[in-house]
Amino acid sequence: MNFDLLNEWQRLWEHPEARKWLNECTTYNEKLAFQMPKSANFNKVFLLEQLDLRDKAKKKLPSWNHPQMLFSRIPLEQCTSEALAMWKKKHFSGGFLIDLTGGMGVDFWALSGSFQKSWVFEQNEERAHLLRHNLALLGREHVSVFPQSAEAEELPNCDLIYVDPDRRVTDQRTFTLEDSEPKVFTLLPLWLQKAKTVVVKASPMIPLQESMLRFPLAPKTVIALGDATELKEILFVFETQPEAPTEYLVVAKDWDETQPMNFSEGAEGRFLWDPHPGHHKLGTAQKIATKFGGMPENDGGHYFAFSLFFPLPGTFHEQVWENRFKEKELKEWMKEKGVTRLQIRCRQFFHSPEEIAKKWKISSGGDYYLWCYQKNGQPWLSVTKYPRF
Repeated sequence: MNFDLLNEWQRLWEHPEARKWLNECTTYNEKLAFQMPKSANFNKVFLLEQLDLRDKAKKKLPSWNHPQMLFSRIPLEQCTSEALAMWKKKHFSGGFLIDLTGGMGVDFWALSGSFQKSWVFEQNEERAHLLRHNLALLGREHVSVFPQSAEAEELPNCDLIYVDPDRRVTDQRTFTLEDSEPKVFTLLPLWLQKAKTVVVKASPMIPLQESMLRFPLAPKTVIALGDATELKEILFVFETQPEAPTEYLVVAKDWDETQPMNFSEGAEGRFLWDPHPGHHKLGTAQKIATKFGGMPENDGGHYFAFSLFFPLPGTFHEQVWENRFKEKELKEWMKEKGVTRLQIRCRQFFHSPEEIAKKWKISSGGDYYLWCYQKNGQPWLSVTKYPRF
């Protein structure tokens, strides 16, 4: 294959004027195209694209900020964030790592920092060469990049096999492992003959229970991985050990259930907890609420009431007013408190936030939240704000 991306990059980097832009330009904006001289005899479109992609990567991959770093748009859009990849580096370690699905290589880059030897397979040759280029800039010298697919039977024994199945094998993006490559449900037993641990990364939209039934053996752990308020990915961790009940854990910013966690009691009051999407996905919200003394607040078990504040993942609000679903009472409270705007949240309710805002003429925004839900079979309203202690 002709590696056009790398060849074009080499020509760009060897051009003194283009190299000056790559070294000195730290922020991308559309006006850059007009600042480059018309007489410039380098590929300005390609240079601007790389500056644009580098700018997009700053927040997602801060350690990848290097003037010679090379990006491709789709792999950059699909890759995990550096923060999540570095959590995996802390959680998994050993002597020999094999990554079967390199892609942009962010997970491999992070994980390989915790292993003595690391291999990565990427069947797209151009992406494999791009990955080798970037890993060299990042100082990964003990790694091997193979521009080919990995045959399970030919893999050597190792400590960890990491797999992030390609969900774009057709024109339609899928959220299931069944329609992704490689075929996890078929190959998992073979991988476990080669590795002590197998980690399968999946979309946060994956049908969890359906997938659990399709695995040839139960995972040791299912980890919902995300940032402060959003679920980003699901990790299925398999190990070659006697079967035991699967453990379901959430990792979200400062909340890491894979580690021992204890919180002291906080301030007293009335609080409403909207659990992190990871807890909703794994079905563990009730378990966490019970552990810290919370009670279901709505009929669907989506929100929980507390008399003490705890820094639980998701959003933990101070409850300042509640009543039946009546516009008059709400408007009277808003007038009394001088509140002119509300951020409206609904869960399994017969009106959407937009419908309520339009019908009751409520402007969106401000420091207060209006929660609409069913409580004891009745439509209910609750107004909250972020606590300030």
